[in-house]
Amino acid sequence: MLIEGGNDARYLDTGHIVYALGDGLFAVAFDVEQLRVTSGPVPLVQGVMRTTGNITGAANYGVSRDGTLAYVAGDISSNTRTVAWVDRDGVHQAIDLEQRSYDYVQLSPDGERIALSAYGDPADVWIWDTALETLLRLTFDPGRNRAPIWFPDGQRVAYSQSVDGIQEIFAQPADGSSAAVALTRGSSGSVLPNDISPDQSILLYTLYREAGADADIWMTRLDGAPTTGTPLIEGPADERSARLSPDGRWLAYQSDESGRYEVYVRPFPDVSAARWQISEGGGLAPLWSGDGTELYFFVEANGPGDRIMAVPIELGPTFRVSRPTEAIGEADFPAPGLDGPFYDVSDDGQRFLMIRNPTGRIADYQPSFVIVQNWFEELERLVPTE
Repeated sequence: MLIEGGNDARYLDTGHIVYALGDGLFAVAFDVEQLRVTSGPVPLVQGVMRTTGNITGAANYGVSRDGTLAYVAGDISSNTRTVAWVDRDGVHQAIDLEQRSYDYVQLSPDGERIALSAYGDPADVWIWDTALETLLRLTFDPGRNRAPIWFPDGQRVAYSQSVDGIQEIFAQPADGSSAAVALTRGSSGSVLPNDISPDQSILLYTLYREAGADADIWMTRLDGAPTTGTPLIEGPADERSARLSPDGRWLAYQSDESGRYEVYVRPFPDVSAARWQISEGGGLAPLWSGDGTELYFFVEANGPGDRIMAVPIELGPTFRVSRPTEAIGEADFPAPGLDGPFYDVSDDGQRFLMIRNPTGRIADYQPSFVIVQNWFEELERLVPTE
């Protein structure tokens, strides 16, 4: 351990480590031969924009070999978002939640509570009671907690926790009445929970073996000690965001096997028996209606025009699907995650719970760039290395 509480560190030829904390850049003197920090942290620059939607805490800055600093100016609070209901007519109803950097949101099975996670400091899971309009902080661990999903009985929440580079899935009572327990153990990469079977016996999750690598869909049983799990859908393509139908017989997920993300459905648990492609022209984050008669997915336009599509489903002895229609169009959404519940739907399928940018799309944000020449002179004055 060199520096506690920092992100996005760079070693410079001047003998310094520069890193981001909050909306500022800090530096320490570093002995590269003995691999140890030789000074306390010193603040250098304030007002550096952190990357919206990136749980790594990356900061928008760079330093050239000849001593020029460049960064994007902006307060870290500009990454905060709101949560709102959006009906099929496009009418928004804001939820009176404090603005945070929300990245995942899911409605409880009874529709009375909302599980959320927010990246940043702290990166934790929260529970919003819609009737009492109170917010409960569920996790207090030092690591990063994210992507909460509800157990079908509404009593517990599963989420991903990362501490010191080790990531596993934990579960905790939604009222915070007892400590978290592990659902996975010995995972060989990063893991995010996707769904829990209706009988609460199986956890589906996404496994990333290494940073930047393709993802696969794994499963583990919940009726015994936590294990490493087993692969359910894996291969050269990237597969993630698995969601089970309400009767537990059909599995929806997204895959880029065609060259772009599309939504597919397979029978469960025998996923090798058949496959149907649901979306055409792109699809992310499939989501079933409460009665299983509709399947929703998100279409990202990388600009104005993001929308949610609805697909009528017939769940009989065989799987039958109709043509997708638009449920919500021209929506104002932040850049979605590819692997977790960033939206949800009411039990009647008429309202969608959405994370929204409070001041418009990030794509509309006009950044200002700051260039500081001969910055090494200032750095060496503030943080001497001898």
